[in-house]
Amino acid sequence: MLKISVINQEINLIPMHKNKDLKVGTLKALIKIADLTEDDLM
Repeated sequence: MLKISVINQEINLIPMHKNKDLKVGTLKALIKIADLTEDDLM
């Protein structure tokens, strides 16, 4: 299953495995790829 997210007019595919939470490092990497900061998500 994939979660499709539209950020900055781009489509970002985020794999979801058995509805488990993302690990912190993975989440930070995805935030960086999306050209966001942690504050943008607060």
